[in-house]
Formats: sequence, structure tokens, C-alpha cells
Amino acid sequence: MLTAAVLLPGSLAAGCTLSDGTAPARQRTAAPADNPDLSLLDDAVEVNASLIEVYERTIERHPDLERTLRPLLRSHRAHASAFGDAAPAGADRRSRGPSGRGPRVPPRAAAALRNLSDHESENERGCQMRARRAASGEFARLLASIAACSAQHRWVLERAAVS
Repeated sequence: MLTAAVLLPGSLAAGCTLSDGTAPARQRTAAPADNPDLSLLDDAVEVNASLIEVYERTIERHPDLERTLRPLLRSHRAHASAFGDAAPAGADRRSRGPSGRGPRVPPRAAAALRNLSDHESENERGCQMRARRAASGEFARLLASIAACSAQHRWVLERAAVS
């Protein structure tokens, strides 16, 4: 009889449960510092914080874009909350905060929208890469969902840039 572990190589490492409903021993006993997903989570938190900063600075520079950008910014803030919920107990996963200089925002609105679209594209690719590397299936799904969100944001931004 084939098991899920045979059909789906790495499924145990991805945080799936065993056939008896228990979690793999590695997952049950891993201390937060030993969690292989922590560096992926740190990267995702930092990229998301940077995206939030770019959105905030763009809204400051181009207040006429706020109606388009505010819902996308809310999504990234929700992602920050989800990343906080994904952190294991005892792990401090707060962002180091905005950089001192801040992101460059183009002076023309259409260029600023394209700039945001480029940032979303980078986030999409980064989340896809981290999802492929994640040991936890739940964390991989979160990252894949955020990648899909960034793809949708790109679509919105690209349409807004040409209208």
C-alpha cells in the first residue's frame, strides 16, 4: 500500500500529519530556533515591511492615488499580521522597521504605479520561492496565497497606470 509520504515526497517535512493523525516527530519537538522556516519568515516579514513603506510613501507623494492604493496597502498590513501569527511561540518576528532614507517614489503618478507594480512582482517571485522551500505546508500555503495577492495587485496597478 502506498502512503502519502511515498506519493508526495517530502510531505512529512512539509508539516503534513502521519496516517495516525499525529504530527511528525521532527515537527513536534523542534524548538523555535531550530525551525527551518524562520529565515524564510524573516525574509518575508522584511519584504512586506518594505512594501508597506513604499505604499505609504507613494500615497504621501501622490494623494490622488490613495483610493486605488489604500486597499492594497491594507492587504499588506494583513499579511504582516498573518506573518506574526505564523511565528512559533517564543520567536520574535517583528520587522526592523522602515529604513532611514525611505524608498524612492517617482514624481509622476503613472511611473509611481509602475514602480509599485515592480515591487509587487518582486514580492510575488520571492513568496513563490519561499513557498517552495518552506518545511511547513501551512506556511507554504500562506506564502503562496500572498504571492497570488501580489499578482492581483500588479494587475490592479498596471491597469491604473494606463488609465
